[in-house]
Amino acid sequence: MTGPTSQYRFGRFSLVPAERRLLADGEPQSIGPRAFDVLIALVRRAGQLVTKSELLDQVWPGLVVEENNLQVQVSALRKILGPDAIATVAGKGYRFAPRLEPGGESPLAPSREAPAPRAAVLGRGISISSRARSNPACPCRSNR
Repeated sequence: MTGPTSQYRFGRFSLVPAERRLLADGEPQSIGPRAFDVLIALVRRAGQLVTKSELLDQVWPGLVVEENNLQVQVSALRKILGPDAIATVAGKGYRFAPRLEPGGESPLAPSREAPAPRAAVLGRGISISSRARSNPACPCRSNR
């Protein structure tokens, strides 16, 4: 998937990058921040090779980190997602193997609908408070 997405779904999992949440069957999973960043990088390029160098640059920007750190994070992800979820491409990098489900939007994801239109801006000649008091639907009215 190329464009920004509010949620990715695969198997029993939902990944919500903006909220930094991974859900399994709707239940939040405990995942470290670096492992989460690795997962996001892999999921955004699902089915494609993501080199070790790319992952190190994305997850640890500007830091000198040994490849073992990346292996530790991938191992942690495999414990949560299953051993076949992340394929190792020997000497090159990793590939996210599960197929992403289309229409990853769900009630858990932020809505993309436009907000409801607001009331028109009142002119200077009308008092907002008097206008609100004359509106039967206004919560500012007391039930007297």
